[in-house]
Amino acid sequence: MNRSIGAINRYLYVVRNELRTMVCDGGVMLIMFGAIFIYSTLYSLVYRNEVVRAVPIAVIDYDGTAASRAFIRDLDASPNVVVAYEPTDMESARELFYCRDIYGVVVVPRDYSKSVSSGEQAVVSIYADASYFLMYKQLFSAAASAITYNNIKIESAKFMAAGMDRRSAVALADPVEVKTTKLYNRVEGYATFVMPAIMVLILQQTLLIGIGMMGGTMTEKGRWRCYVREGRRFSSSLVLIGKASAYLFFAATIGLLVYGIYYKLLGYPWRGNDFDTVLFMLPYLLSVIFLGLGISMSFRYRETAIVTLVAWSVPFLLLSGVSFPMEGMPSWLYSVGQILPSSSAITGYIRLNVMGASLGDVMPEYLWLWVLTIVYFCFAVLMIHLKFRRLDESVCCVDNKRNGDAEVKSLPATDAESESEPVL
Repeated sequence: MNRSIGAINRYLYVVRNELRTMVCDGGVMLIMFGAIFIYSTLYSLVYRNEVVRAVPIAVIDYDGTAASRAFIRDLDASPNVVVAYEPTDMESARELFYCRDIYGVVVVPRDYSKSVSSGEQAVVSIYADASYFLMYKQLFSAAASAITYNNIKIESAKFMAAGMDRRSAVALADPVEVKTTKLYNRVEGYATFVMPAIMVLILQQTLLIGIGMMGGTMTEKGRWRCYVREGRRFSSSLVLIGKASAYLFFAATIGLLVYGIYYKLLGYPWRGNDFDTVLFMLPYLLSVIFLGLGISMSFRYRETAIVTLVAWSVPFLLLSGVSFPMEGMPSWLYSVGQILPSSSAITGYIRLNVMGASLGDVMPEYLWLWVLTIVYFCFAVLMIHLKFRRLDESVCCVDNKRNGDAEVKSLPATDAESESEPVL
């Protein structure tokens, strides 16, 4: 009974000590609490328009007929692009493009009207800036829509000239009507696509950096000795559980504020069940915390933790599947990405809250996060045990040095006593 009470008291001591140290450290609070709100707000402001509209382009009309001008009007009517310039030659359009005044050029050939009226195929050239995919997509989709619309008008006009009524002519010119239903991201917005994943990744990075800074500070200032003093020797697992409980409480509070309030205020999709989301995020937070605690044992200074973990932010982003689908990566990179909690968490979180899936639908990702939690728990226990063993060795060295100094100081008295004895 006394042992259980003693273990509970030591556990509570670790939790209080970690929370007190965390709250009193301004740098850690800025990273773990302020950074996630700063990043979330910044990304939301940047992506608030969701889609790129009114991309400036240039149109070179070599034909100059009513048919070509009608095509240009249809192209300009698209919300995605705006015909900002109508240069007379390609050289002028090239200068506009290199000056970044436009992001694409559409060229109407000289025989456009003649080819259309005679039933021949007219070739409209599109020069789009493929180095900027969002601009490229908008220009290409707007040009393709305008060309398709003009093709339908031309074909239906021919059928109507032959005596067919308008409805039948349009149906014959466009026999298959395509209806596109956008699932989950109805506005095809970039923010709706990237922000759910980014916010999960930001939570991981802020936790890792904050925990790493705490570990480096404790090593730098010798604060680990409060757990290994004689008569108050704490076990590695107890210290790990106590520290993890403090970080879990802090991370859960941040998660409640960010995902429960701030995330919804920003207007991002939330179609999942709250209870399922909480259950899913639990192993994710635990795995990140244990990973951070294990890594933090290797930092001697807080600056080392900041530099190292910030440098790893970009690889973590690439391996998370946010910037490029993980299924399109090389198989070995995909396997490396699976050891990061954020990879499975992003996949499951998007399916839960963007697609409206249930916890049973993301069970593979959920179970894998628990596997990572167990693995990183063992890793963290090992690292703390090694840390305590090094501290034990240093304490023993200090004690031996003190004992040696005491023996040296007592030598003169021993010599004096030996001089008073008779020499045989």
